[in-house]
Amino acid sequence: MRSSIFAGLVGVSAVGAVKPLVDVSYSKYQGVSLENGITQWLGVRFAAPPVGNLRFAAPQDPVKNKTTIVADTFGNTCLGTGSAASNTSSEDCLFMNIYAPSNATTGHPLPVYFFIQGGGFNTNSNPNYNGTGLIESSNHNIIVVNFNYRVGPYGFLASEEITKGGSTNNGLKDQIKALQWVQKNIRKFGGDPDHVVLGGASAGAASITLLLTAHNGRNDGLFHATAAESQSFAAVRSINESQYMYDNLVIRTGCVDSKDTLACLRGLNATYLQSKNINTPFPGAQNPPLYMYGPTLDNDVVSDLTMSAYRKGNFIKLPAIYGDDTNEGTVFVPANTSSIGESNTFLKDQFPLLTTPQLKQINALYPNNASNVFPNSGAWWRQASDAYGELRYNCPGINVSDIYAATLSRKDIWNYHWD
Repeated sequence: MRSSIFAGLVGVSAVGAVKPLVDVSYSKYQGVSLENGITQWLGVRFAAPPVGNLRFAAPQDPVKNKTTIVADTFGNTCLGTGSAASNTSSEDCLFMNIYAPSNATTGHPLPVYFFIQGGGFNTNSNPNYNGTGLIESSNHNIIVVNFNYRVGPYGFLASEEITKGGSTNNGLKDQIKALQWVQKNIRKFGGDPDHVVLGGASAGAASITLLLTAHNGRNDGLFHATAAESQSFAAVRSINESQYMYDNLVIRTGCVDSKDTLACLRGLNATYLQSKNINTPFPGAQNPPLYMYGPTLDNDVVSDLTMSAYRKGNFIKLPAIYGDDTNEGTVFVPANTSSIGESNTFLKDQFPLLTTPQLKQINALYPNNASNVFPNSGAWWRQASDAYGELRYNCPGINVSDIYAATLSRKDIWNYHWD
């Protein structure tokens, strides 16, 4: 069955419209009706606070709260790597926002656009995304949901200790938890749980690619079409390959002499732990990468290397959009990159398994054009930007699109390039 991203039901009557006060069984949320004909519910909990013994654990159901919560304020964002704790960020961050036409009804449910923000799995880059513009563009015929998920060590720390006493890939599990919440509750907001479209950019788009292959491509009916913008493909490491991140964090926090290092990490004050939450170089690299933490091959949620899973056909076959932009790498590469050595070092810092022959091949494919130096930049900035952008963003999406096109009906796969 062909799906489209913003296909909706037109002519929705205001009769029986969803009221701003919604009961989601564990709590009641009082939304705010705006003058533009949209009602929003901000800061809605979809999981229990992941603190204390739930640090480094899979998301749990929200705790029941008998009070009515006025949903007029965004919840805290999740703590990111390399940033200090603030009054707008916290471990207690598993909140979502729902935007719906004020005339939406439960009898004529609308398609749901479920937006996954990016941030390289190390930050929440767009936590307060305003969904009202999308609803207005759809002529008030969709519901928009966005949410926070754990990042950095809180969402993606992996080790033998985490495997035994905690949970891996919790950031992805937070996303699945939010999707399960939508299946259970979105009809109360006028949304259709049988027409949920995933959308996301950068790491949010990579999350879509990973959710399609989660549990070896098992379809749990949580979503029905996808739109991935500039997906950011990072290396997926095994538990063993990720152990050094855990060990280094244990050393930096002073937990190294503890008999139970995981219990020690869980017992640390979040402000102190955040002060030690920094990027460090990958083994074999000279400098810290842009993004250190990321999804881990745990033989559960992530059951295979990403491209391997797609080549084997172990992904959910749904209508999909993949796309990218020109100059994907320019905002990431240091502007003062001035030599081939600096270009190679930057690339190897991000992809430490690159070999010398591979770097030579990259440099042959992306020759430096001395006559095309961008103002106020190093002579090799453009070359490194082009190589990094296509390695991490452009080529992976094209490869996945090719596999989709060979597997699905061509009417169900689209690819775009924004120049």
